[in-house]
Amino acid sequence: MADFREHIAQDARADRLLDLALGRLKEAGLVPDRTTQRTDPPISWPRCLT
Repeated sequence: MADFREHIAQDARADRLLDLALGRLKEAGLVPDRTTQRTDPPISWPRCLT
């Protein structure tokens, strides 16, 4: 596993792998093009849900 991590860390391979996977998930309709990420802390979530 350590060898894989070293290999994937070279030359921004992890970024390219993530971009490729994300592109394929979008093509399959499993991930929307743009989403809004929540930035509020988890402690405020229960207050929003009640």
